[in-house]
Amino acid sequence: MGRPLVERLDLRQPFALVRFDARKPTGCTELLAEAYRLWGTSPDQVLVVGDNLWNDLLPPAEQGCRTVHIDPMGIDAAQRWSSSRYADLASFAAALEDIPR
Repeated sequence: MGRPLVERLDLRQPFALVRFDARKPTGCTELLAEAYRLWGTSPDQVLVVGDNLWNDLLPPAEQGCRTVHIDPMGIDAAQRWSSSRYADLASFAAALEDIPR
């Protein structure tokens, strides 16, 4: 389901890598280890964007990555994760610096 959305919104351009086959949540550990090795990064330098708190974001957050929760259905009403709303991708991109590490 993610591929058509990414293509329709032309979201590939600002990112070095977009994956649709991460085999989450267990595959997140493998994917992140690959990113650390390929790019010489550490968890605090990685931003993970996802719409599922448990499958997409919990494994990377536990490793120390920054995370962004896309919550179009309002499933995190208890605001277990800090949240903000952005009207467009440019506003979101400008706010990335403020995401807690």
